Amino acid sequence: MIKLLSIRDFKCFERADVNLGSLTLLTGFNAAGKSTVLQSLLLLSQGLRSSLSKQHLPLNGALVRLGTAGDVIRRGSDGEIAFHVSGFDADLEWSFSDADRDLLDEPIHGERLKIVNSPPESSSLKDDQKFLQEAVRDLVFLGATRHGRQDVFPSSDDADPVNADVGSEGQFAPWLYVRNADSPVEEEKRFPNDESVTFRAQVDAWLGYLFPGASANAASISGTSYSRLEFRLGRSSAWSRPANIGYGLSYAFPLVVALLSAHKGQVVVIDSPEAHLHPRAQSRMGEMLAQFANAGVQVLVETHSDHVLSGARLAVQKKALEAEDLALHFFSGAQEGHGNGIVSPTIHSDGRLSDWPEGFFDQAEIDLMALASH
Repeated sequence: MIKLLSIRDFKCFERADVNLGSLTLLTGFNAAGKSTVLQSLLLLSQGLRSSLSKQHLPLNGALVRLGTAGDVIRRGSDGEIAFHVSGFDADLEWSFSDADRDLLDEPIHGERLKIVNSPPESSSLKDDQKFLQEAVRDLVFLGATRHGRQDVFPSSDDADPVNADVGSEGQFAPWLYVRNADSPVEEEKRFPNDESVTFRAQVDAWLGYLFPGASANAASISGTSYSRLEFRLGRSSAWSRPANIGYGLSYAFPLVVALLSAHKGQVVVIDSPEAHLHPRAQSRMGEMLAQFANAGVQVLVETHSDHVLSGARLAVQKKALEAEDLALHFFSGAQEGHGNGIVSPTIHSDGRLSDWPEGFFDQAEIDLMALASH
């Protein structure tokens, strides 16, 4: 598991040290740094996958598009960005500067960074360092924008696709579903008290938890590299195209596919899992994320939903996830001379928080016992 992500002089942060758990929730104000934390990890992953020169880091790619060096190097810094990750009893560090700074008297801020310092070649890494590097490289990212309304979906054109990669917009989820449909799912990932074993059955079980009665099906389109996706809301209901059913189902589908496909130790990064979901489904989403985290998939979430938070806390109360495995960070915005604006409440074994930061959510602390009825 990746346990610590440290950032220096990247975008809004002069310095930020973010502890990560099996399930990590990043919440807080808009433009306060939540996405910046995730983007630092995505940028490293993108660089480790890149076929470009090992002397440079691409700022724009399949995982993240950040513009130019001038957009990511913190103003007022010495012009050098640094990242540090810890986990698997190992540490890795990278530092970067503007790749084009030396070409002119003034930097032209190209779309790449020059590598100043990086870990040695993989062949020279110790085993623990290799595990850590692979965890960063092979993470799965599902963004807030999804390809949910189209009729057909593409397959991945990567010759060696990352395991569980549904695409940043969920576009490969139907293709991955078809590939895994009849494969067995590990017991820890199965919906509680559900005896079904296959991937397709477990997709239905978890979708049905979020949307009672819902199920999904995907099939390859003969003679093409595309797949078709359908949903229904009840065994007696007709199958419908995504465009003709609630957007919440097509939004959640790639998330469920990614989590069921991910192997133990793999990192899944999710932006706004609550979008288009009813409040009860948002709470259940929090519990579902906690179960997958407890099954060994490391889950990092950016969310604005108190219901997702409550669902995760309820999972802790029910002992479905240990309190120390849930990390929570509230972002109020980095200010010059006033720190990075990150507050990290402690989660107690009953699901309650050590403190409720100013502006955390505009409500009193939720009675977790009342949530059990969900």
